[in-house]
Amino acid sequence: MENIKSIWFDFGRVLLPLDLEKTREAFIELGAGPDLEENTELFHSWERGEINRHEFYQGLKKELKGFASIPSIRQAWNAMLLDFPRAHFKYLQQLKEDYQLFLVSNTNSVHIESIKQNMGVFRYHQFLNLFDEVFYSFEMGVRKPEDKFFQMAAKKANAPLEECLLIDDNEENIKAAESLGMKTWHFNPDEDTLNFEKLKMAH
Repeated sequence: MENIKSIWFDFGRVLLPLDLEKTREAFIELGAGPDLEENTELFHSWERGEINRHEFYQGLKKELKGFASIPSIRQAWNAMLLDFPRAHFKYLQQLKEDYQLFLVSNTNSVHIESIKQNMGVFRYHQFLNLFDEVFYSFEMGVRKPEDKFFQMAAKKANAPLEECLLIDDNEENIKAAESLGMKTWHFNPDEDTLNFEKLKMAH
C-alpha cells in the first residue's frame, strides 16, 4: 500500500453481494433461452446509458418471446441484488480516515433505484457520503474495462492513476487498470473478505 492515496471500489460482488443465479433463474422462468447472457451489446449499451429503460426492457422482451410484463422483467433484473453488509459500512468509515475513496461501478439506473430502496434513502446517502467521488457507468457514458472510464475518473478526482488501488472482481477490469499503472486487488467474492490484512497484500 506504499504510495497509495486513493482506493477505488467496485460495487457489485465487492461491496454489495450479488446472486447472479437468482436473476438467471428468474429470466428462465420468463421464457429466456440459455443465450440471453450473450446479448452483450444490449447490456453494455444499458450500462453506458446509451439506451433508456424502456428500450432496455423492450430489448429483453424480444429475448423473452414478448410475453413477460415490464414489472416482471424489472423484478427479475433486480433479483440478483442482496443486502448491503453492515461490516462494509464500518470498513469504509475506517479507510476514509487515511485514503480517498471512490466508488466505480458498471451499473444502471434500475439497479441503483432498487439498491437505494433496499438500503433506505437515508442510509444510501450515508453510504455515498463515504466516497470522495462516485462514478457510475450509466452516468459517465463509458464502462470498465475501457481506458476512458479510468482516465475520466482520475481526471475528475485529480487522482494520478499510479497512486490508486482498484478493488474489483472482474479480471478484464483488473488487467485494464494495471495497464494504466494502477495497483490492484483482484477480489474473489467466493473466497475473499474486505479486511485490512488483505488490503496490505494488494499489488
